[in-house]
Amino acid sequence: VRDGRIVGFKTYMTGELYAAAKDHTILGRLIEPDTADDRDAFVKGVRAGAAEGGSGALLHRLFSARTLVLFGHLSGRQIGPYLSGLLIGAEIGDRPRPSRPVTIIAGSALADRYELAASSLGIATRRAPADCVAAGHHAVARRAGLIGGRA
Repeated sequence: VRDGRIVGFKTYMTGELYAAAKDHTILGRLIEPDTADDRDAFVKGVRAGAAEGGSGALLHRLFSARTLVLFGHLSGRQIGPYLSGLLIGAEIGDRPRPSRPVTIIAGSALADRYELAASSLGIATRRAPADCVAAGHHAVARRAGLIGGRA
């Protein structure tokens, strides 16, 4: 965002990939149901996901999560948070290191995760106002002439 305008953005299928891995892969079978979040496992995943690597690095790291469980380095209670961290870390690691705080636009629980991930990688963040998405949709609709009134 520059001068109140969006000048660029990237989007990722992080949540969808997490759901698919959790519900439809061998990793998901290792996740113990109804587990509480484990911040240490999540941060460990973030750091692994953000580590440099080639185009196949994320796929290799996803499979290595299974190995971590099999060798007792992660428990069934930790694999879910680790997997989430791995994917979010890969997403954050795909971008150049920002020189100013990154704006997080998400619901409270997801924003908490992204703030923890960014902070564990030394990236400053700030949260967008809770109503920014609705306000943005309203402004776009008004500008497009779909509705009248003020933004």
